[in-house]
Amino acid sequence: MTTARIERFVPVAPADPVDLSAFCQELFASFARSDQRRWGEVYVRGLYSLPGRKTIRRISDHVVGWRADQSLQQFVNQSPWHWAPVRAALARAVAGTLRPRALVITEAVFPKNGASSVGVAKQFAPSCQRVLNCQLGLAVFLACDEGSVPVDWRLQLPREWDEDSGRRTRSRVPPGERHRPRWAHVMEMLDEMLDGWDLPALPVLVDARHERHVEALLRGLERRGLRYVVQVSEDTPVAGAVPAAALGAPQPGTAGELVR
Repeated sequence: MTTARIERFVPVAPADPVDLSAFCQELFASFARSDQRRWGEVYVRGLYSLPGRKTIRRISDHVVGWRADQSLQQFVNQSPWHWAPVRAALARAVAGTLRPRALVITEAVFPKNGASSVGVAKQFAPSCQRVLNCQLGLAVFLACDEGSVPVDWRLQLPREWDEDSGRRTRSRVPPGERHRPRWAHVMEMLDEMLDGWDLPALPVLVDARHERHVEALLRGLERRGLRYVVQVSEDTPVAGAVPAAALGAPQPGTAGELVR
């Protein structure tokens, strides 16, 4: 995974095995079944302690010590648990540890060799400045002076996947999941975090230089009463942003002209 302008990842889960168990109990407290909580801890332990490639089989062998990959795969892909309370618990743990100063929204890029992974396509990755065969995602990071931690995320479904019923069926994409603009994903994540996550009111930082719908993004942030800093491209239209009388000159048409 590559991300734009995330200088350092700060571990939140404790290194001590006993503390890690307590962390997982808090993280998965919303799970009704004890076996789900147990496999959840196995998965977290594998992600945290296993060096190199973290496949289901390698995690099960490394943490459990016997071939339990089918059970772990069942937990990750088919077991009926809800991810939203888990992310909320993670965000609260991060906020209590880092004392974050901002919500940073950035792109995540997952390069792929094949074409079967959900949402994979040959597409332009703004953070890499080139076309890649990849999955594109968006993530919200809680950021402080020392680093940042992702606490919410979305996978962007390319438009070509909307009509490709074969790939959708093979990848088990839900019928209601369709291509949406980046700003819509941003608003959805912010709404989720504002609804009962008990996080401090933080300014939102967004790199929108490649966002085609900057106006929709800004309107969404304004309607939610959020403080924000949004980076835009020089050719972003700003007509009407500043009264002509205040400038004493013709009204600028773009952000670049306004700055100059």
